[in-house]
Amino acid sequence: MPDSFVYQVNTAYGADLSPGRLIIVKSVRRRGKDAETSVVYDEDPGSVPADVLDSIRNEMNKGQAVVAACLPSSESFARWLQTPLASRAKARKVAPSLLDIQLPFPLEECVHDTIQFRESGDGRIDVLAVAARTSDIAARLELLRRAGIEPMRLDHEALALWAQGRREIPAERDALRVIAYVGADHSTLVFGRGTEFLSTHSIRAGAAALEAADSEPARRFIQRAQQLLRSHIPEQGAPAAQWVWTGPAISKTFTRALEAGFESFGDITFLSARDPARFLARGIAGSVLDNQTPACNFRLGALAHPEELRHRSREKTRIAAVFLAAGLVLCGLNAGWRLLLAKQKESVQEELTSLAQQMSRTSRVPRGQEVLVAERAGREQAPLTAPFLEAFEPSLMNLVGGIVDLARKQNMTLEFLSLKKDDAIIRGAAAEWSQGELLAGLLRNLGFTTDIQRQDAGADERVHFTLKARRAAGGEAAP
Repeated sequence: MPDSFVYQVNTAYGADLSPGRLIIVKSVRRRGKDAETSVVYDEDPGSVPADVLDSIRNEMNKGQAVVAACLPSSESFARWLQTPLASRAKARKVAPSLLDIQLPFPLEECVHDTIQFRESGDGRIDVLAVAARTSDIAARLELLRRAGIEPMRLDHEALALWAQGRREIPAERDALRVIAYVGADHSTLVFGRGTEFLSTHSIRAGAAALEAADSEPARRFIQRAQQLLRSHIPEQGAPAAQWVWTGPAISKTFTRALEAGFESFGDITFLSARDPARFLARGIAGSVLDNQTPACNFRLGALAHPEELRHRSREKTRIAAVFLAAGLVLCGLNAGWRLLLAKQKESVQEELTSLAQQMSRTSRVPRGQEVLVAERAGREQAPLTAPFLEAFEPSLMNLVGGIVDLARKQNMTLEFLSLKKDDAIIRGAAAEWSQGELLAGLLRNLGFTTDIQRQDAGADERVHFTLKARRAAGGEAAP
């Protein structure tokens, strides 16, 4: 069974069919909120006007709405399966094998699906699986057809009840919740904790059998409900629990008798859902429009409604169109980007050519040779500009002053000083061996490469030295 399908509609009809009674709710989603109206309210299926059902069918056939019903919990299966895997993809693959072990009938005779995942405490993945026998699904569809309903979607009753409970009644964190649906011919108890679905159980007793609180069906219902509730409450400490009554109205005598039997279970709050008779129908319709809650569709494969196939085909076409449009947009952006880059490249090329023409004073600059032409022109013009540039260079007298001042402070004697633009020779005598290095450091800071030669102290007890320095043209140190 494929993954749950998302319908691109904002109108859904939910049908709750049981022996002798039919409830149909129309749900319309506007700005994230659902507005519900009753189309058929608790009537005998045979008495529903044909034009009402025809109108619903026409909306569905035009692709404007989705009609949905449900399979009772007594005829379907929903259970969490524990897998030994930490990957969702792998857990999905092994789920059918694990499901086959727990089903009382062959998996080949079923429609099944994995609709939700959760991580267990040890990091492994649990899978929520649903299944139903193909023959039970076909029988349910036949009952719906006799009532004038041809649903596109056949949901799981317990999942629709749980989803509607989440939408209508805020859940307390880690608190146990029970959605108790009492239908005409059966009852369903759905257990969950917080917002998480746990399990579902069906009881073969409906509103008629439970009318009298002292009847045998009522006593069995109470006994079974207490047994199930006890199994979901931990031994150490009974947390707060919430019991929600839904479904056709039953006697207050019965509900009081059941509620009295739970006094020893701890803090349990009993309440009735808004318009409980329409609760399941609202849940079925709401699950079509609400894509955030787990839901399934048992009507697929050979049992699929033709309109369902058309919806899926339209959705595939829509997705293909979206991808095609995205591809065209990307192609357009790529072409536009390439065109923009080409224009920018041409603009930079024009500026480079113009600058090379100005520097070389020629209008003929081969494309790609701009830098070479500009460098050649610079070399040719260097002799002409050298005198002008030299006029703005610092005077060598500043350097002479610096050398003389340093020698005076260090009590050095300068015997010979020759200073040119890129050459220098200094001979002198100093009291210390290292003092001549101070002059070498001064010249090195100006880009000179220095070589200092010293002689041992003579009769005057001073160290005589000769410092030679040279630098490349332009102020860079000579190699």
